[in-house]
Amino acid sequence: MVDTDYEFKFPMRGIDRGALLRESANHVDALYGHLGANGHPQPSNEGRITRAIINDQALLPAYPDVYRISDKDFIARDKPAPVQFRELAKDFNFYWIRFPVGLKPEINWGFNMIEVRVEFNPGQPPHMRPKAYAILPKKEFQTLLGVNSSLEVSLNEKLEFEAGTGEQTLHAGTASAQLKADVSGVAKAGAGAVFGPFSYHIKKARIDHSATGMEWVFWRIDGAEFFQEDTPELVVITQVPKQTKVVAIKAELQASRYFNTGAAPWQAVVKRIPDALFGYFDKGMPLRDEKPWDITPSL
Repeated sequence: MVDTDYEFKFPMRGIDRGALLRESANHVDALYGHLGANGHPQPSNEGRITRAIINDQALLPAYPDVYRISDKDFIARDKPAPVQFRELAKDFNFYWIRFPVGLKPEINWGFNMIEVRVEFNPGQPPHMRPKAYAILPKKEFQTLLGVNSSLEVSLNEKLEFEAGTGEQTLHAGTASAQLKADVSGVAKAGAGAVFGPFSYHIKKARIDHSATGMEWVFWRIDGAEFFQEDTPELVVITQVPKQTKVVAIKAELQASRYFNTGAAPWQAVVKRIPDALFGYFDKGMPLRDEKPWDITPSL
């Protein structure tokens, strides 16, 4: 059961977004009262904007990046695997899983909120389900993100994310600052690289997420304007029981906007459409994507 504190703000499952927006655009056109030769309302500029929003895209990848963390990663740093890791590794395997979010707004109006849920082996017995051991981005970075758009992130020897800026890493480890790598390349970079430090970019935004130790993760990142080039990278370090041979992930994404950041003339006319339709706009006009991933070949 998912904690209700981490439900989507406006659940889009089963809603035909395109049909809803087309109906809304027709109401917007009708409010202007200009009829064409066929007796139907002529398209208005605000109606065209409403129809354009239909073509927005917010997509999860076809397959996430997956990298197994093992003793060789510690050896690559000339360090023995810490006792905590060795003890957990008797019963669990650990994997770095990264999934980017693809955003393409149809008009020059970025998204203001991104919500993502991933669930590991849904429907399987509890003792067979992977759990989230560490999460990125995490809300503990909020203060640093308030003054920096780029953080230097590392995985410490407890497999926990820690972050700093420039040469000053919080809880600084012994890894050289010259070993920086972009987060998008970490999963493919080989032994040791997953530990960083690597450069992590994210706009100044509010970050909320579910707790670690659960069989699912939920993020809500809002308060900024997101386009494709500044979409946050999402990473989970998963703890997978060794007896678990198949790992399936159910991933869901919703991206939405703040209605009050739209053009003023468009806002004014949309507020006049029927309440049953306006409620969707007031909730941010979210669009949804869902992907099932079977990452068993990468284990």
